[in-house]
Amino acid sequence: MSVNLDVYVPLAAAHSGLEPMLSSNIQNLHALEENQPLPNLPRPSSVYFLIQECTGLPKSKDFLLDTYVRFSSGTYEARSAVQEHSSAPFWNEICQLNVPCLPAEVKIQVIVKQLRQDVTMLEASIPLTQELVSCFMDEKLELQLSSALPNSLRLPLDAEQARCKLRLSWSYDVDDVNIIKKGLWPLTSEKKCL
Repeated sequence: MSVNLDVYVPLAAAHSGLEPMLSSNIQNLHALEENQPLPNLPRPSSVYFLIQECTGLPKSKDFLLDTYVRFSSGTYEARSAVQEHSSAPFWNEICQLNVPCLPAEVKIQVIVKQLRQDVTMLEASIPLTQELVSCFMDEKLELQLSSALPNSLRLPLDAEQARCKLRLSWSYDVDDVNIIKKGLWPLTSEKKCL
């Protein structure tokens, strides 16, 4: 049995950094055509983050910010809701981030929402590995001031020598993260530390 397949690649996709994915999909089509087994390719996975709170921001009536958290890995992104007018934002919200393959690095940013343009205030990176498959992470992640932070936001943080921390839990198992969100502890998984 012979199968003829024509593959059309949109011009935008060809120049978007998806070339490795497109070429592996074309290899898969050729393997199907020749009745060969498909190669083992890394598949997109999801990691679930429970964003709890951000501490260490200056506690001042003049320094109440509208903030949200953004996660990114490669071309994938996820973000939380905006917490308005708070020096101690509390989310208790789950975000799902697709990651192209493991191991991967996730960039975490606390962003200030402004009228003209949102500004990255704090940031950190965490590694994702295969070891996290049967466990979960629960950390107070120390964040660094972003180099792109304007002085109007930087000065109040510098004045208090803030050690800003973001309380996060994450796992590949959404059930673990949901259990932590309810204030309980997952019994079927092991806790790991960075």
